[in-house]
Amino acid sequence: MNIYFCEKCKRICYTYPVDSPLDCCKQPMILLEAKKEEEGNEKHLPVIEKIGENKINVKVGSVEHPMLEKHFIQWIFIENGDRYLIKTFEPGDKPEADFVVDLNQPVKVYEYCNIHGLWMKEL
Repeated sequence: MNIYFCEKCKRICYTYPVDSPLDCCKQPMILLEAKKEEEGNEKHLPVIEKIGENKINVKVGSVEHPMLEKHFIQWIFIENGDRYLIKTFEPGDKPEADFVVDLNQPVKVYEYCNIHGLWMKEL
């Protein structure tokens, strides 16, 4: 799956790989590359905890990520086989959510920080 970002309106679009670029606001969208390892003191990787036969809890960072007006987690996105789940956040929210998933299928957890970009961890 590919995740694209519009620098102008901040829209996010997820899609299967396509042969032509996606446009938004009359300009090409940027293909985001998910980071999979922490860099320096950043705490962005999703922390995933199984909390039942088909449920997971996702927190952003081993230390809770700040949720300030200028620096916050915009969303957590789950790719689970052919299913997609999303939880969006606003400044002041707790960057954590529970999701019902099929643990017999691959689970990829993405999160997007408005400053530090896209991060991903697989269960």
